[in-house]
Order: sequence, then C-alpha cells, then structure tokens
Amino acid sequence: MPMLVKFMLRHALIGGAAAIIFVAFLLALDIGGLATLISTSSFGILAVALLTFFTALTFGGLQMGIAVMSLKEEEETPSDDRPTGNAVLEPVPVLEPIPVRATRRR
Repeated sequence: MPMLVKFMLRHALIGGAAAIIFVAFLLALDIGGLATLISTSSFGILAVALLTFFTALTFGGLQMGIAVMSLKEEEETPSDDRPTGNAVLEPVPVLEPIPVRATRRR
C-alpha cells in the first residue's frame, strides 16, 4: 500500500476513534436528553449507529485535513527558467484616462 494511503487511513482511523469516544461521552452525560431519547425509541440502535457513523466521518475528515495541513513542505530548488534573487523588476504600467466624446444617436 502506498505511503500516502497509509498516512490518510491512519489519520482517518484516529478521527474515527475520537468520534466513538465523543459519542460515548454524549450518551454517558445524556447531553440534551439524547441518551434518554435513544433508550425510549424502538430505533435506538440504528440512531446510535448513524450518529456514530456520521460523527466518525466528520471527525475522520477533520483529522485528515489537520494532518495534511501539518505536513512540512520540502524546500523547492530553483529551476533554470525561474529567476533567482537577482531578478530585474519591470516597471508597473500607469493607467491614464482617455477622453471620449459621446454622441447621441437617433
């Protein structure tokens, strides 16, 4: 398996684990009466499964994004066609208004 796929999969699993812990705390602390609502519903297991899945999807994507943004960039070596520190700056053109006569059409 390529190194980048392993990298992304590892961070997606880390986000998924964080989501499972988050959902467990949500249910354990009964925030907003969520655990009570789920326990009295006939679709409680489905609700917990969907809540966990979509939270894991969100946290996994967030963790992958954080991991990618945290990567250190390799320094670029200047190629032959790019100017280096001795580049000559070109003058910036100055915009001047041009007078235009407006004529009325019939």
